[in-house]
Amino acid sequence: NNLIAGNNILQAKHVGIIISDSSKITLSNNNVTYNEFGIALIGSSNSILEGNDVSSSSKDGIYFFSSNDNIIQSNTIFSCNESGIWLSESANNLIAGNNVSLNNPDGIHMANSSGNTILHNNMINNAVQLNSFNSTNSLDDSIEGNYWSDYNGTDEDQDGIGNEPYLVDANN
Repeated sequence: NNLIAGNNILQAKHVGIIISDSSKITLSNNNVTYNEFGIALIGSSNSILEGNDVSSSSKDGIYFFSSNDNIIQSNTIFSCNESGIWLSESANNLIAGNNVSLNNPDGIHMANSSGNTILHNNMINNAVQLNSFNSTNSLDDSIEGNYWSDYNGTDEDQDGIGNEPYLVDANN
C-alpha cells in the first residue's frame, strides 16, 4: 500500500525503481531516465504503474518477472535498448493507454506470459512492435485494439479502426 510518485531518477547504477515481493504499490508520475532497467517488478501483484516517463534504459524500460494482476497504464516508454516493456512469467496484467516508441529490439516482449491484456497502446516505430514467445494474450476488446505504426491493413468503413487484424503470431 505504498505510493512512489513525482521522482526524477537519473543514471541509477542498475534499476531506477525496483519493487520486489510486494503488492498494492502505486508508481505514478516518475521520470526514470538513463538506467540499466527503468522500473522492475519482481514477484509483485495488484500494483499500478501510471503516468511515468521511462526512457533511454540500456536494457528494459519496464520489466516484470513473476508479477501478476498489475496495471501498466498511461506511461511513455521510449528509446530503450532492449524492450520498452518486458513481461517474463507474468500473467493477468493490463497494459493500456501507453505510448511505446523507438525501442530496439522490441516495443513489448512477452516470454512465458499469458492471460495479459494489451489494449489502446500507441506502438510507434519500435524495431519489432510486439514479440511474443510461448505466450497467448489478448490484443483487443473485440471492438478496438492498439495503434501500430507499421499497420498495413485498410479501413474500408473509415471509422478509424483497421478492418484486418494486426497479426503478431498464431496465438496473438
